[in-house]
Amino acid sequence: MQYHTLGATNLQVCPLGLGTVQMGLAYGIGLTNPPSDQECIRVLCHAMDAGINYFDTAPVYGRSEEIVGKAFAGTPNSRPIIATKFTFDQQADAPPLQGKALRQFIEKSLTLSLKRLHLDTLDLVQFHNAQVDLVGPDFLEIMEDLCRRGLVKNWGATTYGEANAMDILSSGGDFRTLQTTYSLLDQRLEKRLFPECKKRNTALILRSVFLKGILSDQADALPVELADLKNEARKAGQIAAKAGLTLPQMALRFAAFCPYATVTLFGTTSITETKANLGALEDGPLPQEVLEQLNKLRINDEQLLAPVYSTPGWA
Repeated sequence: MQYHTLGATNLQVCPLGLGTVQMGLAYGIGLTNPPSDQECIRVLCHAMDAGINYFDTAPVYGRSEEIVGKAFAGTPNSRPIIATKFTFDQQADAPPLQGKALRQFIEKSLTLSLKRLHLDTLDLVQFHNAQVDLVGPDFLEIMEDLCRRGLVKNWGATTYGEANAMDILSSGGDFRTLQTTYSLLDQRLEKRLFPECKKRNTALILRSVFLKGILSDQADALPVELADLKNEARKAGQIAAKAGLTLPQMALRFAAFCPYATVTLFGTTSITETKANLGALEDGPLPQEVLEQLNKLRINDEQLLAPVYSTPGWA
């Protein structure tokens, strides 16, 4: 398997990374509950043995950090790259944290993450759902200080939408990575944002490549108010079938071989799905004629592609 350098870091990463939100809380279509800790750990260890060395977690993913920590606590000499996050859960009308309060909040979050993950330092910490109004001189000094002290080696951000991501990149911070959404139905960011990441040597980490299960056999379970999205997923499935592929295989290959991507995340609680995704990666890029058909499926409706809906059973 060919590994990639993670932007301006010295980290070598597998082009596939495993996202662990599904291991920590109910998620996706139908809000499926995660399996036992033991089963999740079995999946994580299998993924690492198969060559995946990038694992994505966050404090807000339920018990995800604890499970990742348990899985890799006994492998100090071969520990994978574990990327976690911190987020701010302030009230919308509350003034932004700054100065000492901002430092205390970030340090407390990272200290708890280190404890749950059984780590002394974090390879990568990401500002979760990054807000550009918090990325001022105080924030930048805090992050640089955390690196000097060895608690953090690299830092980045996760974002939604083009405007927010472009603002973060232009903030002056040393964001080594940017994690954002991308799929064969959601190609909105590849025109401006992705080239900007490449220009800045900011590693691009792609998520939601299956649109939380829509680009799989779960699309028929979508509620009636998301019928337009279901129809587009059905069209994608027809393209996959004609090419002799499953829809998940096609979705994974579409994202993983995006020329701007460094890591493409997939979420699973299944060894079978992990093997299938690694197999899809080994199959290489999609044929040009398939890509041309998929480029016609682009959706630009934010309501259909938004990460959170008020629709019951979708999160």
